[in-house]
Amino acid sequence: MSDQELVGSLPTAVQEQCIARVPRRYHPALKGVCKEFNELFSTKRIYEVRSELKVKEDVLLVGLVNDDVPRMELEWFTLETKVHDSEDMCELRPAIPALSENFTFSGYGPTYVSDGSSIYAICGGPKRDDELPTTVYAVDYLESVCKPLQLMVMGAPRPASAVGIIQGKIYVLCVCGGSCVVQEYNIEGSDSDPPRWESFNIAFDEELEDICASFVMLDKIFIKFGWFSCVYDPTDRTLERYDPIDDHWFESSFKPSYCAIGKCLYVQDREVDTIHVFDSISENWSLLKGVAGKIDPCDFLRKKLVALGTRLAIDCSHEVEWEISVSIFDVERIDNECWGHQISRKVVLKPKSFYDIKECLSFSI
Repeated sequence: MSDQELVGSLPTAVQEQCIARVPRRYHPALKGVCKEFNELFSTKRIYEVRSELKVKEDVLLVGLVNDDVPRMELEWFTLETKVHDSEDMCELRPAIPALSENFTFSGYGPTYVSDGSSIYAICGGPKRDDELPTTVYAVDYLESVCKPLQLMVMGAPRPASAVGIIQGKIYVLCVCGGSCVVQEYNIEGSDSDPPRWESFNIAFDEELEDICASFVMLDKIFIKFGWFSCVYDPTDRTLERYDPIDDHWFESSFKPSYCAIGKCLYVQDREVDTIHVFDSISENWSLLKGVAGKIDPCDFLRKKLVALGTRLAIDCSHEVEWEISVSIFDVERIDNECWGHQISRKVVLKPKSFYDIKECLSFSI
């Protein structure tokens, strides 16, 4: 009995469950096996089954700028391992062209956030009648479309805002008139409570400066206001000063790449292979050990840290070699010390021109 007859003899549900467990890098090859496989991999069904079976994979999505393109628009790619190449090589696979198509009009440029398999883009626009309109787009990676959510109006330019996704809600915070304005959007909603933007002000004892950086950790949004930091708790809608995180996170003269994984914040240093770790439980900083000599030497401005599930991914763009590399580390605490264990290092097949990494996200699919 041939393989095709064997597969054909199985119930459709069983076939889907078998095929769904195949790693994503083999999907393009499987689409060429037969018409049925091609149709299956061309719909969302296979990814719905992967979600049901809990076999989704974490994927790196990078927004690159091509130095040969005068308008410096972002081009989006996923980093994919090629089936027949060495395991330490990967390729840039074009992804979500709708991102560039929809957001080239934006006067301020979008902010991108992801949560699980969901991706959102928060776009600012030119000032209009003393108002700053902002639109949030839900990005459908599989169908490569961007669906606008309800329009909202911010009191400050979009770059000066903090964005996070917590418990099924999108939060956008900005400073307006020295106070903090919070807008939240219930992504899922219900018949009795449809999705909509809700806006309110947060009282704070000190005058707030513009927001320069933010991230989400342990269902809270940590925000850098000028020279000091705060934490916003969406449960009780409070904004409180939070000084322990200030030492290495963000300085006006040095804007490092950073990401949060679990209860810890990881921040790159000016030094080539130095990463600072902030433990939000002990509220202490330490160095990530075990990474010396394993982080590619490149300008810190061309280095991006991103949470790849529970792992730390470090993406580097090398101008001299015209290549992009990604190193992936398992991170854990051993005897109250933070350690990184390199799982892999992959080099992207050299592009025809130099690409610089401007945005980096991870999502699961």
